[in-house]
Amino acid sequence: MQQTAGIILSYLAGAIPFGYLVVRFVARQDIRTIGSGNIGATNVYRLLGMRWAAFVFALDCGKGAAVTYFFPSLFGAGLGAWFTFACALAAVIGHMYPVFLKFKGGKGVAVSAGVALGLGLRAPFLLLSLFLSLVLWLGMFKKFRYVSLASLAAAISFFLCTLIFRLDKAFQLFAFFVMIGIVFRHRQNIQRLIKRKELKIGR
Repeated sequence: MQQTAGIILSYLAGAIPFGYLVVRFVARQDIRTIGSGNIGATNVYRLLGMRWAAFVFALDCGKGAAVTYFFPSLFGAGLGAWFTFACALAAVIGHMYPVFLKFKGGKGVAVSAGVALGLGLRAPFLLLSLFLSLVLWLGMFKKFRYVSLASLAAAISFFLCTLIFRLDKAFQLFAFFVMIGIVFRHRQNIQRLIKRKELKIGR
């Protein structure tokens, strides 16, 4: 029962729509009716600029890190990596499909990075996997200026790193589901990239 509560709370924490709340508070607008309609940091950037976008990214990242660092100890002490995996995945699903916004949420990049950070604080090679993926994200974004392309490359590389470093099967499975989820949530972006109609950020 306690473990079930931990997973449910992980989902609810992940489901907190910081992008939606920040835009409501700052601009008195519904971010779902603006730009791409997504509640993530990239769409916040289009409306409010880099400062607020970075703030939303930090909040989304922070909720993922908090869930995976604190919740396993609070609700499943001694259960090991698999319960941690369940909490981590619940947080990412919560962000992508938040009950508070009729299950229409973000694409999962920031919260996944936060989850990986929280996990990595107890698994150094997972932290290294995250670092390498972020370096790739920065490199891809700097060269092509597509947030979507950089995010897809980072998600795939993160999963591959967990295989290369032979991490715990639970972490590999988490990285795999994150990769699949991010690719699925970016399916429209992929179509626009193929058609060369995807919007670039800055230059």
